[in-house]
Amino acid sequence: MFASRLATARLLGYRLLWTVHQVYPHESHDRRLDRHGARLLAGACDLLLAHDRWTANEVDSKLAGRRRAIAIVPHGSYVGVYPEGRPREDVRRELGLPQESFVFLCFGELRAYKEIELLLAAFSSVRLPHARLVVAGNVKDAKIAATLRSAAETDDRIVTVGGFVAESRVAELFHACDAAVLPRGEPGTSGSLILALSLGLPVVAADVATVREVAEDGEAGWLFRPHDAASLRAALESAADPAEARARGGRAGEIAEGLRWTDTAREVAVLLRQIDV
Repeated sequence: MFASRLATARLLGYRLLWTVHQVYPHESHDRRLDRHGARLLAGACDLLLAHDRWTANEVDSKLAGRRRAIAIVPHGSYVGVYPEGRPREDVRRELGLPQESFVFLCFGELRAYKEIELLLAAFSSVRLPHARLVVAGNVKDAKIAATLRSAAETDDRIVTVGGFVAESRVAELFHACDAAVLPRGEPGTSGSLILALSLGLPVVAADVATVREVAEDGEAGWLFRPHDAASLRAALESAADPAEARARGGRAGEIAEGLRWTDTAREVAVLLRQIDV
């Protein structure tokens, strides 16, 4: 069915473009079917886009036989997208966060591949009595839900904000915190990373190619060895310096300001015009 729809679209004269965030789905039930589908799609497309060099290289290595080379166009930022919201002090008070505490935020849909359990294990052993961890977003995995619930019940430094976070509350939640944590150890396009930079928060993130490329080799945060709870714990402890976090948060904002959607649109427009040549 998928192949026939692609073929029909081409017969009808449609131009097909695939922006590749990752070659295969994060959550797979049949990797062989994923490979076949990805190759079909890539072969039918007139243009493939990636947001970073690592993903482009993955396309080169895994999707042989595609119709076109892949172009790299940076992911635009979310600067100015979300309203400012309430003052930091009010949001902290609502969440039960002491005003003087250093607060880490893990934000987004909570799925298995994001390694939330690794973060909980690392945070449980950090030597930071005044630190807090806010985990916010829809939980999409029953095991993660149970682990998160247990962690919050046994460690009063962990605060959960369950369910969908309304757009009006996104910026105020980030601004109530001091650093964002991205425990995912696999490379690939990360909207959560772009969002944190856009809202001026430094990141504690896995030391993978895509993070290094976007976060300027850690200038906008602290990097840890992927899938390593001890390394993540050390990064969290290093990050809990308010002055340094503000400095690296400033760098995060500068990086995000350079990711302009107008530039992205201009580059894509040039590529689209080349298809019709």
